Amino acid sequence: MAFEAADLLPVIGSPQPPLIQSIRANLGWQLRDEREPVINVWSTFIVLRDGFPHRFAVGGVNRLVPQSWEERGRLWEYLVVGEWLGPVVVERLQ
Repeated sequence: MAFEAADLLPVIGSPQPPLIQSIRANLGWQLRDEREPVINVWSTFIVLRDGFPHRFAVGGVNRLVPQSWEERGRLWEYLVVGEWLGPVVVERLQ
């Protein structure tokens, strides 16, 4: 999500570890009521410009992809992050 935010908001520059950590620390998600595993994902982050903090929200809708592996006769199923459905959006909060 940090890379999508950087593409939409060039003022934050390329995604550096502090931005990625900030987005990860404030990450929220919600399972949508869909036939397939789809989630709303969002976060907030702060960008310092000219000595002033600017708070932004970033979010989008993501498809989770089912994966599985078999070990000792047991099937383990899990979900991994898939593709964005529609655009990722960035909004300035303050």
